[in-house]
Amino acid sequence: MKTFILKPKAKYQDGFGLIEVLIAMAVLSIGLLSIAALQTSAIRGNAKSNNLTERTTAASNHIEYLLNLPFTDPDLTAGAHNPEGDGIDNDGDGVTDEADDDGESGYTVTWNVTDNTSNEKTITLTLTGTDYGLTRTITMNTVRVR
Repeated sequence: MKTFILKPKAKYQDGFGLIEVLIAMAVLSIGLLSIAALQTSAIRGNAKSNNLTERTTAASNHIEYLLNLPFTDPDLTAGAHNPEGDGIDNDGDGVTDEADDDGESGYTVTWNVTDNTSNEKTITLTLTGTDYGLTRTITMNTVRVR
């Protein structure tokens, strides 16, 4: 006849209990949700930076355009200028003073010219646009010499 000897349970058992597994899943879930929130924040920040770069480049291009005009060009007369109301075809498509006449969408460009002397003008260009519901303005100043 065989006898079976029952050993007492070991004080520590191998493996994980249900509570340990649930706690581990909760910690993992919190970590993954945090990473997802950081990722969306990074994507939004990159989009805002991209918009700022594009608009700064556009403002710089408008300044370059104005600096390359003849000194007596109507776009360089003293006073405020708006490409959508200045009587000039600013985007070169043959239509004068159309909506979005600066050829760019999503922002407006205006500039002010001040005659300093007969051979010098100060140009202040302002580009205004909306990003995520907030109005952003970029202002650039330059001096045009005859």
